[in-house]
Amino acid sequence: MTTATVAALATPEASVPSLHHVSRAPLFPRLQHAVEAVAAAVLAVDVLVVFTSVVFRYFLHDPLEWSEEVARALMVTLVFIGAAAALGRSRHVGMDYIRGILPAASQPYFIRGCDWIIAVVACGLSWTSLLLLTESTHQTTPTGLPQAIFVTPVLVGSVLLAVFGFANALSRLDRPALVSGVIVAVGLAALLAINTWMPALAFAPINVMLVAFVVCLAGGVPIAFALCFGALLFFLLEPRLPIVIYAQQIASGVDHFVLLAVPFFVLAGLIMEVNGMSSRLIELLLRWFGRLRGGNRPHDGCLRNRRQSRSARPPPRPDRFPERRSGDSQSLAQPV
Repeated sequence: MTTATVAALATPEASVPSLHHVSRAPLFPRLQHAVEAVAAAVLAVDVLVVFTSVVFRYFLHDPLEWSEEVARALMVTLVFIGAAAALGRSRHVGMDYIRGILPAASQPYFIRGCDWIIAVVACGLSWTSLLLLTESTHQTTPTGLPQAIFVTPVLVGSVLLAVFGFANALSRLDRPALVSGVIVAVGLAALLAINTWMPALAFAPINVMLVAFVVCLAGGVPIAFALCFGALLFFLLEPRLPIVIYAQQIASGVDHFVLLAVPFFVLAGLIMEVNGMSSRLIELLLRWFGRLRGGNRPHDGCLRNRRQSRSARPPPRPDRFPERRSGDSQSLAQPV
């Protein structure tokens, strides 16, 4: 192991490059650890619920009616609590290639603008999820459970997202933070004012949504928040749709039982990595196939097989009557 590799492995987490824009140490360490502990506990309970449901359904032939709804509610909780935990460490996936082409002096303004947009999305989600929770207070699921088990995690997660979003935006009250915040606020206010008091100059909500998504994506806003920001503008500019649908659609996007395979698959991979099973599997594959040489190009094997098939073909059969064929051709050439 070289000195550069050792230095790279010993680098603290705060200096590791992030997929968003910059990697940051959590501004609220205790809150960050508490959120991550809650997410881990929710994942453990979800695994236990699904495992118990499988045992009762396929071994005891007595399925639990509430297990699927509880597992889905835990999935929603895991998504939003995990999103808040990832935002606290600035680990959301975004595209910063286009922003990297711009001058270095403008980069802090774009980064702070991304933080303000994330905070706006979190505030909008908190507001609409609170409205949705108020409307679904007395509603129940098909099995009799309260509908609030699907909405409360959205509200709690969005509030945590707002806390971490504003913390990132206001981590340093410098000029980029203030200028980018003013630009985002003035842009939103102008857009809402034009569509409210000047209908002749109003923009189509669908066009605003697409433009906002493309601009946010190019500016480095994480992909999930870029989608949510465009959708939020659409619902704000479309008076025929109630704003509560915004939170309802975001929650329903992750409220699927089959999506539980994603965290379970990641958990299985982490367990295999911790207990050394993955390294032993790689060693087993090396022992089985390590002696076999492979080509440098994917199509080398195809070309090799094609040459072998050509060499294995039988030689062409010689003509049994060459004189007859030559005589026929001569007779055809003579005039009648």
